[in-house]
Amino acid sequence: MIYPAFRHFLRDDRGNFSAIFALTLIPVIGLIGAGVDFTSASKRKAILDAVADSASLAAVTPAMLAQSDSASTTAATTIFNAQSSGISGITSVTLNVTPVDNGLQRTVTVTWSTTSKTVFGNFIGMSTVPLSGKSVATASLPPNIDFYLMLDNSPSMAIPSSTAGINTMIAATKSQPSSAQNCAFACHEGDAQTTSFPSIDNYQIARNLGVSLRIDLVAQAVSNLMSTAKSTATSTNATYRAAIYTFNIGFNTITTLTSSLSTAASQASNIQIYETPAQNWNNDTITDYTDSITSMNSLMPNPGNGTNAKGDTPQEVLFIVTDGVEDENVSGTRGR
Repeated sequence: MIYPAFRHFLRDDRGNFSAIFALTLIPVIGLIGAGVDFTSASKRKAILDAVADSASLAAVTPAMLAQSDSASTTAATTIFNAQSSGISGITSVTLNVTPVDNGLQRTVTVTWSTTSKTVFGNFIGMSTVPLSGKSVATASLPPNIDFYLMLDNSPSMAIPSSTAGINTMIAATKSQPSSAQNCAFACHEGDAQTTSFPSIDNYQIARNLGVSLRIDLVAQAVSNLMSTAKSTATSTNATYRAAIYTFNIGFNTITTLTSSLSTAASQASNIQIYETPAQNWNNDTITDYTDSITSMNSLMPNPGNGTNAKGDTPQEVLFIVTDGVEDENVSGTRGR
């Protein structure tokens, strides 16, 4: 016999929700806990990825590229360990730094792995979550370079560098001897062997009037190049050397290959025009490209890759500065 009070209790459904909530509370708490642990692990991975980026970049700075692979490895390891040591909630980190050189290029790969400690995972037997990441950085070392300058200083380089200068020279040479009269060229020079210029030659006229000639721009360009190369070498730790030559009827040395770019720059003042006593002197064949290029080729060794590796040699750059007027004897005839 069921007592009326017990029967009433069995029929009363007002507490069902509490029972259902109690049954679902455990998985809900588990999901929330998993979310908290996952968020914490994600934050720690993001921090470690950023640390790995810093480490890989530190290994390919210009200063590091100028040193050995082991130096890059040490730099990356030091940066990673220093920045990761203060990260809480992780176990010990396994780190691997791999540098690979390819000519002037170095690629450094930083890989790491660790585990992130959990709070709620312990209830289901998962006390840690595995984490790992990788960062790759690549940079190129500026090459060591030997600059060879082959500069045309033949008579055509004595033409004024501007239209105004040309007009000035034509007007200023109206009273010159017929061989240099009304001439924009400033290359005709008088000497003790000729009376063609009883007073002043065309070159001196240009200098007296301050007319800028093509050769003047060449000399200034050489000085500017040396200054630029010197400042660039200082900022990149590259090694630059320079050699300067002029060519006309022959091949002439201004300065041999030197690592003192300041010395090379100071030699720009020695780049002067090759002056001739009169128009059509030497049959006007005073720009010998063939012999000059042959001479330059014999001076320049086989280029290297420009790295600091043992046995490697600098890259080579040849500047040929000319107005393109070619006057030379080719097989006994005059060629242009």
